[in-house]
Amino acid sequence: MCKHGTEEMVRVKITAERSHTGKAYYRDMPIDKCIAPIVRALQEGGIDMNGSCCGHGKCEGAIILADGRELIILSPEDSERYRTGSNMPDTTIMNWIRSLPRDYERWPVGSW
Repeated sequence: MCKHGTEEMVRVKITAERSHTGKAYYRDMPIDKCIAPIVRALQEGGIDMNGSCCGHGKCEGAIILADGRELIILSPEDSERYRTGSNMPDTTIMNWIRSLPRDYERWPVGSW
């Protein structure tokens, strides 16, 4: 996980549903550097997204897909705990997502 502010520009699709014009378009957006290759690969594969954050070492990261699914990104330590069934820390991205206002799904990619 990278530090907050360590970003790489990635060309992402802003879907028509999230566009202020009602038409899809592409835009260079700052994406957390440690997950930028994943976001870029998903975009090149035609997967639309609503947002992403690596968690910055404070919680798990996530890439929110436009279809409602979420890709959770774990640190190597948390990944090991997940695989072995050990307890996960309470500061999870899911707790953070649950605390968001219900209109968060309208936020553009990379906006949080």
